[in-house]
Amino acid sequence: MAEFSAVGMNFDRYTNSKFTESLYSKYFVWDAYINATTAIAAYDGDVLCGVIMAKFDNELMIDQKVVDKVHASSLQYMMGLVFDQGIITYDQVNQAMLKELKAKTNLDGEVLLFAVNPDIKNKGIGTKLLNELERKYSGKRVYLFSDSNCSYQFYQHRGFHQNNAIRIPEPGRVDGSKLTCFLFDKQL
Repeated sequence: MAEFSAVGMNFDRYTNSKFTESLYSKYFVWDAYINATTAIAAYDGDVLCGVIMAKFDNELMIDQKVVDKVHASSLQYMMGLVFDQGIITYDQVNQAMLKELKAKTNLDGEVLLFAVNPDIKNKGIGTKLLNELERKYSGKRVYLFSDSNCSYQFYQHRGFHQNNAIRIPEPGRVDGSKLTCFLFDKQL
């Protein structure tokens, strides 16, 4: 799953180090896992094709263990040692957009992670996962963060409303590259 995230979210743009890229993708998945109240996975036999993790208000967390939280915290600590201020700016921009959305909209949950095996793209796996989340949580309003390095168009084509878009310097880049942060929401 971490590999799906690394490819789908183009983590290689943030660092030239394969170790750091791997660290970030593992942190991303573990952070979603320790905060999720639901996880839906798609398989083809024994092969994991994709997963969506979300957190809904007033629901119990997935059965995580203390060791899972310690693992995620240690990955976060290591990330702080290898990533620059750009990651903090990215998070701050996302939180500012979310604060603005929450001031005008009631939200029931957040899509924390949505990753599909890049080797089986265009097979409808993402749409099937999203449809299952919509079936299970019909009527709930969710939000998610995305950016211009991800497949944000997927959300635009599936009825998500783009609330905001803010351009920032791309984390980990010294060439002046810019990145657009997006905040989407949708009533399932």
